[in-house]
This record gives sequence, C-alpha cells and structure tokens, in this order.
Amino acid sequence: MRSRKLFALIGVALLAPLVLGACREDDQGRILRYKKGVYLGQPSPKLSEEQERQLRERAQYQGSGVSIALGAGGDRPNVRPPASSTPEADALKERVKKGAN
Repeated sequence: MRSRKLFALIGVALLAPLVLGACREDDQGRILRYKKGVYLGQPSPKLSEEQERQLRERAQYQGSGVSIALGAGGDRPNVRPPASSTPEADALKERVKKGAN
C-alpha cells in the first residue's frame, strides 16, 4: 500500500511541471480578469508629429466621401429611379403576393 502511494506521489511530481509548463510563452502574463469599460492593455506608443499629421490628412480624405454620400455635398441630383408603376412591376407584385400566402 505504501509503495502505491509513493508511486502516485512520484507520478504527480513528474507530471506537475509538464502540466504547469504547458502554457505557451505568449499566453503567459496576459490579462485574465477584465473590467467592463476599462482598457487594461499596454498603452499605445506615442506618435510623432509627422505620424499625427499623416493620420489627420487620411481622416480628412476619408471623411470627405462620407459627407457627400450622406447628402451634405450640395445640389446632387437624386439618382434613384422614379417610383412610377409599370405593367411588369404590377404583375411581379401580384405574383409575390400570391406566393407569400
């Protein structure tokens, strides 16, 4: 009985380092407990004046298309087709109604 306990103890002692050391190096030291609404990671590196200027220019360039697409670009014509009804459209609507029931 005593040899069985000793054998189990030696087995646990040999397996423990394998199990505990099995974590990948990049997994060790990462955040395990999160706080809602709080960033707990490493702070971002400080940007140089040139990098900030380039980001501002890129944001301005990308933002200019959004304002036009949202209708703030001035007198842009309406590109949607007129909502007039055609016989083909009416027939399609009837087929859809019949198929939906």
